This record gives sequence, C-alpha cells and structure tokens, in this order.
Amino acid sequence: MKLPELNTWQSILLGIIAGAAVLAAVISVTLPDRMTPLRVLPTMTMPPFQVYVSGAVKNPGVVVLPVGSRVQNAITEAGGATDNADLQQLNLAAVVIDGQKIVVPGFNEKMPAVTTDAISDSAENDLQINLNQASQKEFEALPGIGEEKAKAIVLERQKRGKFSSIDDLIEIPGITRNIINQIRPYIVID
Repeated sequence: MKLPELNTWQSILLGIIAGAAVLAAVISVTLPDRMTPLRVLPTMTMPPFQVYVSGAVKNPGVVVLPVGSRVQNAITEAGGATDNADLQQLNLAAVVIDGQKIVVPGFNEKMPAVTTDAISDSAENDLQINLNQASQKEFEALPGIGEEKAKAIVLERQKRGKFSSIDDLIEIPGITRNIINQIRPYIVID
C-alpha cells in the first residue's frame, strides 16, 4: 500500500508539529525535578568603608561611605564645605578608598588635597605585596579580596605567567574596577 503524498502546506504543518514535539521532549528532560529545591545565592554587596575628612568642612571626622563614592560625597557626609573652603584645589570627582584622608583646604592654604593615610608609611611598606609573587594568603589580606578572589588571582597568574599591570586583574571574574582601586595602594609589580 502506497502512502498518500502531502501538499506543501501539509508538509510544513507536519514539520512544525514534529519540531514542537521534539522541543517539548527536550524541555521536559532538561528541566529540574519539581521536588528539587532551588538554591538561591546571596548577592555580593561590598560593605561600606570609612574616610577621614578634615579641614574646611562643617563636621570634620570619620564618615561612612559606600564603595565607589567620590570626594564630593565625603565632603557632603562631613556636613559640607565651610564658606572658607577652597574646593578648586580638590578633585571632587576622584574615587575615595577605605581609610583615605581628605583635607579640604581653606582659601590661601596650600594643603595636600587627598592623601592615603589609612596606615603609616612604614606599615604601608610592610603591607605592600608583589602582584607577581604574592601567595593566596597574602592576597586574602587585601581589602575586598577573599579566598575565592585570591585563588582566582593566583590561577590567572599561573595561566598567563606575569601580570604587566594591576589593571590586568579586571579580566578575572568577580574583580571590579572598585576592588582594583581599593587594593592599588598595596600592590607593587616587578
């Protein structure tokens, strides 16, 4: 017995039905079991950090800021600039880092606009690590770098040989520009 031939539209319709059946089978096989609970992972949020603001501000002292804040945000958190403040000497758009000291100069004062006095100079030299030689534990001691990121840095270094710049770390998943800016004072490259 010979099967009847299909018209063009019948062939198209049969193809669509067959494709839908295959797609439904693939979806049903790949979907997780309804009895398996979904695992929701927490989002990564960076803790706020502290910056010391002094000089010509209304409330000098330590202020708490979110990661990615600017010098202008730090001055605002310190109550704002006084009438005597010479803001032209500052880069108000500069990103601040944890432990930074910001001095707002008054008019006719020549003061350093932004310094990083998070730690003393002698202690800072002890905390500087070489990006191309540091161990995983040394990386873990840096702000914003935990065990997983430290492990990823070491693995990337083993893969590529050496880093030519601290900015090469941006290629590692989980390491953002803000993290790089936080650890920059503690990194040296040979």
